[in-house]
Amino acid sequence: MKSIRCSALALIAIAVAGGAAAGDDWGRDPFTFGHGGNGAASAAAGKSGIVLEMTLVRDGGGIAVINGSRYKVGDIVDGGVIKSIELDSVTLLKEGKLVTIKTRDGG
Repeated sequence: MKSIRCSALALIAIAVAGGAAAGDDWGRDPFTFGHGGNGAASAAAGKSGIVLEMTLVRDGGGIAVINGSRYKVGDIVDGGVIKSIELDSVTLLKEGKLVTIKTRDGG
């Protein structure tokens, strides 16, 4: 029974290794931010250099990932202070004006 189990595990290991060795392209690494964006994000980055990649909103505050770094309300980004973090946007106070930055999917 042990030899059958070992043989089955060996076959699984070979199959997994074979798939990786075959050069399958899985695309973008899901654990990195800021790579392989879309046209809307590139256009937004062209204006101010800021790309809002994602937000996490919860009771007691939120987190925004901008240009690959994490920020919270009160942090300074591109010369503006983050005033609010919403589901699909971040509002900054920059040079006395409120500026809203949307996520890639936010419109």
